Amino acid sequence: MCMLFQMMLMYHNKEDGATDELYDLACHLDPRISCYTSCIVGGMRFHTRDVDMQRRTQNSGIMTLGTDGDNEIEYYGILTDIIQLRYGSKRFVHLFKCQWWDISNNRTGIQKDAYFTSVNFARTWYQSDPFILASQAKQVIYLKDTRYKGEWHVVQKIVPRGVYNINVRSEIETDENFFQKEQNIDELEQYSVDIDVQNISSLIRDDVEPDNVDVSELNLNVSGDDHDNDDNLINDDEEDYTLMDYDDEDVDNHPDEDTDIE
Repeated sequence: MCMLFQMMLMYHNKEDGATDELYDLACHLDPRISCYTSCIVGGMRFHTRDVDMQRRTQNSGIMTLGTDGDNEIEYYGILTDIIQLRYGSKRFVHLFKCQWWDISNNRTGIQKDAYFTSVNFARTWYQSDPFILASQAKQVIYLKDTRYKGEWHVVQKIVPRGVYNINVRSEIETDENFFQKEQNIDELEQYSVDIDVQNISSLIRDDVEPDNVDVSELNLNVSGDDHDNDDNLINDDEEDYTLMDYDDEDVDNHPDEDTDIE
């Protein structure tokens, strides 16, 4: 109660660190919880073991990272229940209840080689601590191990479709030499080419006789009053029936126009 009262006092005084999330977590936990059989976390769909037993697909395999002393190891299990906790009025925490396989023994619990990792379903542990946060779960599938047989299963990690782990950098590294260096005239002189104007061939052909044209015979209409081309121009004074709706009267008045009406 002292912690709750202290957090409420910090929250109402708008002190640093007193966020809405911490305030809701400091409030009492709602005794009513919700249980689900499936959910989507990180782009992956998870099902409980009971749901998987009724399907041909497998979505209940769980892998999470943990520590064993100073070493970080991968824990493997199977999802048995999905629990939703409510804090305050609108804060939710989702937990995965799992059955974990005992991988403490490298001979009877887990086997690793250069290509595969196999776990023994006959050995379990952490019965008193089965919960993890839903955000900590990675999905795996289990395949029957044809080498060790029995309850041994090969672990295959699943990568969600369309989800990429892209490293985000807060600052963009810039190179001072990124922009093009300006060159002076002395540096450009070494690329200059001397051109002999006398050796450039003429663009006028001298192998054929030229055609002489009498200017008086040309029909040049400088004023632009060319009535012969009136048919190629658009006459805005004529009535345009393109955008009009054809009805019986229009068809009678314009029998020469093509229509799609039958």
